[in-house]
Amino acid sequence: MSDLLRQALALHLLPSIGPGTFSKLWQHWPSYVSIFSASEKDLAKILSQEALSLFNQFKLAKGDLASQVEKELALCEQHDIEVVHMEHKHYPALLKQSPCPPSLLYIRGNVEALSLPQIAIVGARKASPTACELAAEFAAQLASSGFVVTSGLALGIDGQAHQGALYAASKPSGLAQGAATIAVLGSGLLSIYPQRHRLLAENIVQQGGALVSELALTKKAMSYHFPQRNRIIVGLSVATLVIEAALKSGSLISARLALEQDREVFAVPGSVRNENSRGCHALIKQGAALVESAQDVIDALAHWQAWFQQQLFNTDKGGKESENGLDQLKGLELRVLESIGWESTSFDLIRHRGDLSISELSRILLELELAGHIENLGLGYVRL
Repeated sequence: MSDLLRQALALHLLPSIGPGTFSKLWQHWPSYVSIFSASEKDLAKILSQEALSLFNQFKLAKGDLASQVEKELALCEQHDIEVVHMEHKHYPALLKQSPCPPSLLYIRGNVEALSLPQIAIVGARKASPTACELAAEFAAQLASSGFVVTSGLALGIDGQAHQGALYAASKPSGLAQGAATIAVLGSGLLSIYPQRHRLLAENIVQQGGALVSELALTKKAMSYHFPQRNRIIVGLSVATLVIEAALKSGSLISARLALEQDREVFAVPGSVRNENSRGCHALIKQGAALVESAQDVIDALAHWQAWFQQQLFNTDKGGKESENGLDQLKGLELRVLESIGWESTSFDLIRHRGDLSISELSRILLELELAGHIENLGLGYVRL
């Protein structure tokens, strides 16, 4: 196991280090080497005294944190689980662009599936029979068209979406990309929740998908884990489809997160007499696209499929992105690049995200453009 992986796990397992705190660290020092090289005085501005003390002990290969990291690594090796941290080649690009991305992900199954085009399907746990049927039908058609269906392994809509995608994968025609569905858990990967979906979780892995969590391997599911889980589902996905949701529900939180990230949101309408349809109706009033079939979604997202096909083409040519020097970027250059989305991103927004002066940012943008990492569209920049 590499020192880099140990450093990533140590930061992730530090007490009082949530996604927000880690994002502050990463904004100041956008690499694990730079974080571990930072002065205690500077780190104290972000870390609590307890976390800083454990951090310093870990650097000396001492203390409880060092022991905890080694136990976590042993469990990962024992259960064939991979840890994908912020500097890992398989950390999903879309997720990295989201606000407060997880510092790392535990993944069991097909790690490369996380870089395929994904659509989140979410909805009520106590969904109606009709909504469950629709979730399975939409998922099967979306999976057959080349999208990976991503959801949360919960009862109701989530479970039916996973099942529908797996059904598509089991058909003789199969799936071109080799992954039907990804489940993002609100528990550690060694504490599958809900337990009645343990077989479903196993089938997801066996059929080329993946189980994903940011939580330590043995963490039990807690209510406050699920909103955090939802941000990962949304961050991984190019769009979110809501099938039956109440006005106050986790599904609506997911949809709002998607809208805040300029990702597309689709909603399936239902009966005005159904309380669980009111959330979808509210989303449609707020601008979500009303969809009646999976084809509506597929047509609206054709540009995303083209983008992912281009990414796959670049990878097949032998990793040109790495050869072009992306792996060599660090410091301010990497911070600026990670502030630019795959959609047009304005100069002001890049400057706000990177916290740089106008002259400094202009210089770095020109260097990134000349190196072929970004393109200037006139009104903004996009990553290539």
